[in-house]
Amino acid sequence: MKFTADKKMLLRSITPVCLGVAPKNTDPLLEGIYIEASGGVITMCSYDREKGIRTTLEADVEKEGKIIVDAQKTSAIIHSLPDGPVTVESDENLILRIITDEADFQISGKDASNYPGLPEVRGDLDYTLQQNKIRSMINKTLFAVSQDDSKATYTGSLFEINGNSMRITALDGFRVSMRSEEGLTERDDLDLRFIMPGKAQNDLLRLISDNDQPISVNMARKHIIFTFDNVYFITRLLDGEFLDFRKKIPPQRTVCARINTARFIDSIERAALIIDERIKSSIRLNFDGGSVNVSVATMLGRFKDEFSYEEIVSGSLEIGFNHKILLEALRAINEEYITVSLSHNLGPMIITPDEKSEGNPDRFLYMILPVQLNNG
Repeated sequence: MKFTADKKMLLRSITPVCLGVAPKNTDPLLEGIYIEASGGVITMCSYDREKGIRTTLEADVEKEGKIIVDAQKTSAIIHSLPDGPVTVESDENLILRIITDEADFQISGKDASNYPGLPEVRGDLDYTLQQNKIRSMINKTLFAVSQDDSKATYTGSLFEINGNSMRITALDGFRVSMRSEEGLTERDDLDLRFIMPGKAQNDLLRLISDNDQPISVNMARKHIIFTFDNVYFITRLLDGEFLDFRKKIPPQRTVCARINTARFIDSIERAALIIDERIKSSIRLNFDGGSVNVSVATMLGRFKDEFSYEEIVSGSLEIGFNHKILLEALRAINEEYITVSLSHNLGPMIITPDEKSEGNPDRFLYMILPVQLNNG
């Protein structure tokens, strides 16, 4: 194999592919990236049996061929090179050379003849999404995806597309994060429901940009395929039933408060300063008469803070939460005011949009389960 391509174009192709490499795969061929030169086109690919990334670029191909090489080393080498043409060639001993006028690298490769390749899947349903909108929705829900592989369904998020609106829901047994957005697709006839793995969502976040350029999406029975720029990204979908979290929302509200989001975050962040991460200490919230008292007591010390809120439903309630879980939800909201609803001290906190705000009242919902408070 031998070809010459521009350094910037090479880097643009290899960088996304590196995201799909499985560093500790049972198949050693999947621990590297596949490079093939054929017909004036360079194809790069990574695959871990669950998801895969492929890119292509045009190049001056002098000799066709294919090889598997270490992803990080190859990417780092190309990144280090000066701008301009780069010649890449491999020999019968599976040595890959990367050559410019100033540098000559040689790295060992592997035989690519038995590389499994990405599954050739094509569904019959196509639509497009805006990169910045899907990126924002995933960013604001992904943190709640379960890390417990024994609950495979919850290691992904539920995507529901109805018409041109989309809802993403993630949960892990301690909290629920849900975002809804309208005008995401160009179609109004869609009715889809699927579970996309959290790891694939994380890769997609690193691949797409924060702009309004479209992503082409193809839906197959067990896979979803995203195509944009020179990138082809495929991932297997998860099977199973997803919890209907709305059935877990208590019908009654003992306390319902309109709270300034930034003030709430400030208070929890201050309390976190005296929490020892090795010891599970909870934040204590005492809602009463339009004021919430925030307190925490640990081996490091004590903290108290108080701020006011606007009462929507008057009541009193003391309840405890894990500060990290609460902060992740609050930081994902990015709105000036929120509505906080509580039923009892063992019931969840429900965070929804400010009831005085404009826009879809169902655009987000965060549900956080409390922790048992001690008497200290």
